[in-house]
Amino acid sequence: MKILFYSSKSTYSGKSFGGAERSMTVMAEAMANMGHDVHFLSGRDNVRFARAVRTKGNGVEIHFLPVFKFFFLRFDLFRKFSEYIRRRIFQNYLSKEFHDFDIVYAYNEYPGLFQIVEWRVKSRSRIKIVYRVAGLYLFETSLEFHPNLKNKIEFLLMEVDLVNFNSVGMRELFFKKISKYFHGLNFRNELLLDVGVKSSFANKQWLGFDKSVFTLVMVAKFGAYAKRQDLLIEAFGKWAKDDTRLILLGDGPRFEELNQVCNSHVFLSTHVEFQGFVDSEQIVNELTTASVFCLCTDSEGLSKSIAEAMSIGVPLLVSNVSAINTYITNNENGILVDNTVEAWVLALDKMYNASKQELEALSEREIAYAKEHFDVEINAKKYIEAFESLVQS
Repeated sequence: MKILFYSSKSTYSGKSFGGAERSMTVMAEAMANMGHDVHFLSGRDNVRFARAVRTKGNGVEIHFLPVFKFFFLRFDLFRKFSEYIRRRIFQNYLSKEFHDFDIVYAYNEYPGLFQIVEWRVKSRSRIKIVYRVAGLYLFETSLEFHPNLKNKIEFLLMEVDLVNFNSVGMRELFFKKISKYFHGLNFRNELLLDVGVKSSFANKQWLGFDKSVFTLVMVAKFGAYAKRQDLLIEAFGKWAKDDTRLILLGDGPRFEELNQVCNSHVFLSTHVEFQGFVDSEQIVNELTTASVFCLCTDSEGLSKSIAEAMSIGVPLLVSNVSAINTYITNNENGILVDNTVEAWVLALDKMYNASKQELEALSEREIAYAKEHFDVEINAKKYIEAFESLVQS
């Protein structure tokens, strides 16, 4: 089977990426290892006009298309012209390289997904489009700030062949958003599945209990919405234990703001560490030696960082929000916390005072859950079965 993965950013670029991009890389490489012809298309920053670049990694054929960033593109006329050029380059490349592919698996973003659908319709290609839903980007970014895109987004939602929700809770959140913007919208097919985590996480063992410093780690983008590093920082500052530290991995719009907040606070300036964007190897290192993994957020799908931490067996302290509370059962495979400063202070103290036996038992239950639900080989086969059925339909 010929399979194309598409996202505007990818782990292959070496630049900042999130859990969705990590999941797509895991899927692509797992399917390539199964003998399928797998390609990954994404963009790369470029300061001058250039051709596409091709390379190969872990069995996957990787394609980079240029992303042009010039100061004059801030002006409306030039911006519209550049968007036209980018669309032509993108769709011409699809026609040249992928016209005979079976599947294109595209991430939850605009305009890339729309342009793939538009290309498929115009070219009358038989390629099937699978749309990955791991967040609410189309609503909270695209439609929230650009309501004029409603017709285009409705068009792409009606045209995709299969919508892949990465969790039950993500599906529930998505349909709540759909009901706000659209009426009577039905998908052609749905798939409820996520691929799991790389073996580099599943094969590691949690070592954090033996550390002399009680270390909290949060892995998440410093986004303008949803992720709540600010709330966790405030709770950590009020808790203020001398033999603790908080490590924050990731970058994003609020990184500098929150870094400055911590630098201006006596306790936080010496106990909170901002590492910025790091690669998977560094994430593994931090998770294996962390005392607790934290994810403070207002909403979340199937969090890649939670799945990775659970596979290693790091005790989880995560927000009691949808969709997290559809796969985390409180006191069973993690601890759920209401999103208030007071609740997080109490939860941090509970984990700090937990016995070794309690934490190890929680760790073992997390690993058992991860083995059942996040096995890459099993889940990749399920994806291929779904793709084959779609192609044959």
